[in-house]
Amino acid sequence: FGFGVEASESYPKQLERRLNEVTEGERYEVINAGFPGYSTVQELRYLEEDGLKLSPDIVLVGFFGTNDFADNLLEPDRFALIEGFLYDRRSVDPEKIEDRSRWLPAIKAWLWARSHAYRFTADRYRRLFVFRDDSDQGTLALPSPDADSQTRRIDFPLVSQAMLGATTGYLEDIYRAAESYEARAVLVLIPGMNMVGKPTEAWTVTTDSLKAHADEHQVAVIDLAQAFGEAGARKLTGSLWFSENRHWKAPGHELAARAIAERLWR
Repeated sequence: FGFGVEASESYPKQLERRLNEVTEGERYEVINAGFPGYSTVQELRYLEEDGLKLSPDIVLVGFFGTNDFADNLLEPDRFALIEGFLYDRRSVDPEKIEDRSRWLPAIKAWLWARSHAYRFTADRYRRLFVFRDDSDQGTLALPSPDADSQTRRIDFPLVSQAMLGATTGYLEDIYRAAESYEARAVLVLIPGMNMVGKPTEAWTVTTDSLKAHADEHQVAVIDLAQAFGEAGARKLTGSLWFSENRHWKAPGHELAARAIAERLWR
């Protein structure tokens, strides 16, 4: 969705420019429908309620394996929209933020929505003093080639069967909703910063299931792991992601737009 970059630098707009540069007679419009905090079920709701009204020809379904699996098990109505941002009701009381008599929460919400410097400082504070462990890391048990009873530990979010089942169910609904409007769904697999700096086996374990599920529904898949993995091998990771929030910088969006465009042209 372009967190931390200009709207013109986000991969949807860069993709739009690339598509229009190489085509004659047709013009492409790429609408950025991404939103901070959305899980797959909320993407489904947006598509059904608003997205399909735009009569899309292609629906790009971005999937981020670090947290999207887990988020799909959470209550979809857990968020409140305040100052243009979604706040999780489990950790924030919306009434306290919206109550102007409580000036400190209101000021924090206002700054978070408008100041990159404040978000950077607040994020660093939480990392240093609140969340001292690397909370986006987990362990994924992979079969050992030596013995079935042994497992190896790899830094990667733990994906349960419940998470995988919920995710594929929501994705299937998205595929069917797009098809019902004669739109073509395309699943875009987005790797995290840690995933490109380590062996891709952990990423492959879960994405293979998503690819097989997409294939069952004749849905094309664009896996960005290869493009970002090659950049990571060239020690370019720092130029592609913001270290403080692990979202793409403008060059990361450019790389994603190029990889997606190349696949769509095939």
